[in-house]
Amino acid sequence: YDLDIYRKSNTKSKIGLNLNKYKSFKSAFEDKNNELEEILSGVREVFIVAGLGSQCGSIILPLLGKFIADKNLPLYAAVTTPFQFEGSVRSIRAFDVIEKSENIFNDMRVFDNQELFRIANEKTKFVDAFDMGDKKIHEFIEGTIQSTMFNSV
Repeated sequence: YDLDIYRKSNTKSKIGLNLNKYKSFKSAFEDKNNELEEILSGVREVFIVAGLGSQCGSIILPLLGKFIADKNLPLYAAVTTPFQFEGSVRSIRAFDVIEKSENIFNDMRVFDNQELFRIANEKTKFVDAFDMGDKKIHEFIEGTIQSTMFNSV
């Protein structure tokens, strides 16, 4: 698993969370704090996009959120919740993470993957439905950036 970090300058940093080397995502993340600290140098605000329900996103979101919030950086999250067919365990895990970590973020927007079935129709290709969901996340990020720029003027 990798933690991909994109900067406004379109540069990408990758932090490997190799579970073959570590016992858990938490220990892998904690071992990478120095790398993350270096990547965050000079950053003015942070957006985290995470899929919740599985172990990776559900464990990393609160760890990464707290790590960044402790740096007093404005912090925003766009998270997706599982489809119904993924089962109740993933949904419960996702909503538990949201409830426990939403106070870390200046704003957290929750996007329900199940909603993709409502905005698509029988002619919509699966990949196109995900593109629609990605567009909603992108709109949230762009709107937040514009809002924070306007409020700082």
